[in-house]
Amino acid sequence: MRGINGKGSIYTLAGNRRKKFAVRVTIGYDEDGKPIREYLGYFETKIEAKDYLDKYNLEHPYTPKLITKLKYLFEEFIKYKKDSISKSTLDSYKYSFNYLKEFHNSRLEDLTFMQLQNILNNCDKSYSTKKQIKNVISHLYKFALINQINVLDNSRLLNIGKNIKSNKRKAFKKEEIQLLFDNLGIIENIDLVIIMIYTGLRSTEFLNIEIENIDLEKRILIGGGKTKAGTDRYIAISNKILPLIKNRIGDREKGKLVLINNKEIKYSKLNEIFGNIMLSLGLNHLPHDTRHTFATLLSNADANTASIRKMMGHSSYEITEKIYTHKEITEFINAVDLLE
Repeated sequence: MRGINGKGSIYTLAGNRRKKFAVRVTIGYDEDGKPIREYLGYFETKIEAKDYLDKYNLEHPYTPKLITKLKYLFEEFIKYKKDSISKSTLDSYKYSFNYLKEFHNSRLEDLTFMQLQNILNNCDKSYSTKKQIKNVISHLYKFALINQINVLDNSRLLNIGKNIKSNKRKAFKKEEIQLLFDNLGIIENIDLVIIMIYTGLRSTEFLNIEIENIDLEKRILIGGGKTKAGTDRYIAISNKILPLIKNRIGDREKGKLVLINNKEIKYSKLNEIFGNIMLSLGLNHLPHDTRHTFATLLSNADANTASIRKMMGHSSYEITEKIYTHKEITEFINAVDLLE
């Protein structure tokens, strides 16, 4: 039976003992951050043990001490958070914490503001990565406070600079796409990124795809928006993502393709999921890069230029009545099959 942090605990001893309930308290930590415990007494019943522990705490008020290394504090923080946030968020925390590697064996109260600021200054990653590093540092200070550890919060004044947005699109490299596939079943919702790469759908278009508009047998989905040419366009389904789409649909016959915990999500949530996945893998991409990647992959595979533009929904290939011929659909399929 665990008590409140710093208030001791009741431990059930193994074997056939008359007094099998032990009362113990943590009196400090060794140099590796492991707790040093002292046993105060042994009792026949848990009620007797609890009464003794309550009396002990009244007579010996707990004074919290921090003698633990940063890496152990982070481990406890992960245990504390793991049941309340998604796996992808936990993975992004772990990835961001690696940027503090040179201080993993340091104590939180020994870290100076400039040591933490220099980590951000020397980071050559994106604004979102720096923001997540600062976020993890802030979480550690808050976690220390929750555990009654009084330490100056150096995270409040950390500066990550301005978020300078660039219009430059950066396609996923071949090895980065393979990394995404390698982490299927490991990183939560990573299939969403792969499907976006192989359909060229914008984030909002992707979230609005209806199951009724997906023909798995013909390998065609209907969706899109933003421009007149892009609305309700046909997009061929590559065999590389056909199993992922089937898995997303399951036994459902209608509704949105993309559901998280059986609920539709908004653009901001998809961005969050995407960002956490990029952080987990150490990649530096924005959601729109998936659309650019789709066009780049098809172009590099010498796919039919008209098919690429039509599936992308470019205005120069507007189809007035949105009627696709069998020949056009076949050309779409042939185009994505070049990506196998």
